[in-house]
Amino acid sequence: MRSRDGSYAQLLSALVLTALISTSARADEYIISYRAVLHNAQLSHEKLSVSRAMTPCRGNSTSTLILNTDGHHSLRTIIQHNRSAFLEYLQTQNLHVKSSASKSNNTYRDRTTLTLSPHCFTVTINENFAIISDLK
Repeated sequence: MRSRDGSYAQLLSALVLTALISTSARADEYIISYRAVLHNAQLSHEKLSVSRAMTPCRGNSTSTLILNTDGHHSLRTIIQHNRSAFLEYLQTQNLHVKSSASKSNNTYRDRTTLTLSPHCFTVTINENFAIISDLK
């Protein structure tokens, strides 16, 4: 494809700009929170909440995770199929750890709570993969 004045640089920059705008327009914003409770090193309760953001999120993307979609288009299903990779990614975010231990009558009790407070992520889901980026 050739422009009339022979300027390939302007044509190329216009095509790249169009591609970037169309890609960013398809990114959806989600609010994701996570909580896990462990009693004596055994998982007793786990909750992952995923919902679309009702207001635009502000911030810059700092880290990105790419997950295989296996043909699914629901973010919750994609996260469930790639659970271990997503949990490792969450550990790099603002994951809070609260631990308490007690001993009574020669019985040791330990309770650990992992919490990711509601946090905004941008998500782009394509045919083969999903790109999840946090906003800070």
